[in-house]
Amino acid sequence: MNNNNAPVNPERVTLNADRVSFNDETGNALAEGGAVLTYNDTTIMAERIEYNADTQKVLAMPMPGSQIVLTKGSRSLRGDQLEYDLNSREGILTGAITRISVGEDGGVLYVYGNEIDVMPWELAQSRGLVKGGPEDYLLQWRNVTLTTCALEHPHYRLESKVVSFIPGRSVR
Repeated sequence: MNNNNAPVNPERVTLNADRVSFNDETGNALAEGGAVLTYNDTTIMAERIEYNADTQKVLAMPMPGSQIVLTKGSRSLRGDQLEYDLNSREGILTGAITRISVGEDGGVLYVYGNEIDVMPWELAQSRGLVKGGPEDYLLQWRNVTLTTCALEHPHYRLESKVVSFIPGRSVR
């Protein structure tokens, strides 16, 4: 565990919150109140984060009416709950939402989805989801809505059962 001003070791999981408890026998940590977990270039922000040091599994949950934030490098996703494995860099974000810049004129694509699978490129490739590469990571959304309308209830939208994103490069 680490205070907010201490340097972060890139191989160390750092968990900060208003209250952090750790059970040495089970390897379980619980962070509550503005919880932030950092590991390498991944940051998870939520009201509550459960972390198992033995399995490297994370469960993040927000306060009612707010969302958790998963940031990898300079890219962020928001959602209602996150189950994530720090070792495999794979997880499921439910109630996901993000904004993607499109075109050179500053256009924005708003993406709302029921669930999103987050995984490293190599794993997506081994599952036959992508060819070529390598890229940083892949997002595969299930039951997704795409729109350029910023309203909560957009005037127009595209809906699909599955959409795959290669961040910064393409949508399939």
